Amino acid sequence: MMAAQAACGCTQVLAAGGLDVFRSLIEAYEREQNVPAVEIAAALARLARGDIPLLLEKPNRDAKSAPSWQENAPAARAPRSDAPPARFDRGDRGDRGDAPAVKRERARKLAKPE
Repeated sequence: MMAAQAACGCTQVLAAGGLDVFRSLIEAYEREQNVPAVEIAAALARLARGDIPLLLEKPNRDAKSAPSWQENAPAARAPRSDAPPARFDRGDRGDRGDAPAVKRERARKLAKPE
């Protein structure tokens, strides 16, 4: 994946232009030292990266250790005392009486123009 990012970065830099000075320096070095441009590019990339590897090594999946967040986690969670009661625990709503009749009467009054 890192190589793809580097290639994408190169593509963007090439498209942006402004490389005339660098190109002429590399061409001159290539002629004077009889070194291919690819080798010069690799050397310049190494100079730019330093000792940081371009591609990351794959981690050893066999020697997987527990994530640090699991090391400090409690064995089980205690129930929350401040949690609101569940919706089904609200108890009986009681007798609603004539609630449907009241709603019908209210709807009838709203529908009649005064």
